[in-house]
Amino acid sequence: MEMLRAPVENVRLMDRTSSKKPVLGTLYLTATHVIFVENEPETRKETWILHSEISSIEKQATTAGGCPLLIRCKNFQVLHLVVPQERDCQDVYISLLRLARPGRARGQGWELGAGALAGAHPPDCVASVPMSLSFPKNNLRYLSTAVTIFCT
Repeated sequence: MEMLRAPVENVRLMDRTSSKKPVLGTLYLTATHVIFVENEPETRKETWILHSEISSIEKQATTAGGCPLLIRCKNFQVLHLVVPQERDCQDVYISLLRLARPGRARGQGWELGAGALAGAHPPDCVASVPMSLSFPKNNLRYLSTAVTIFCT
């Protein structure tokens, strides 16, 4: 499986549901999965998450222990990772945002804003249907607007 970036070592996987000790491991990003491999030689447990199963990614404030990254999945699984270097965390965060939403990363999908609908629909349609959209918290863009599209 082709890696998209160099593996990030010494990442801690925190268990939020119990008081277990954090697990140290290596984080890999592939074209289809996020993979966390524990460093324990006797267990060597792997956690695989499909990019399409990621619901949200949250990069939290950097602490003395590293940079926390919270990955919430559509199946309610939550991965709480602490990346030692802030730059590595930012790289992983940006990569996961793009991989989890490939249509938006390639410029497909709707970019709503003032006058953004011009040219986004067939020429014989007039844009103006009440709609409320909220973008992921980490993009810091929220929009609540009314849009109607009439096609002739």
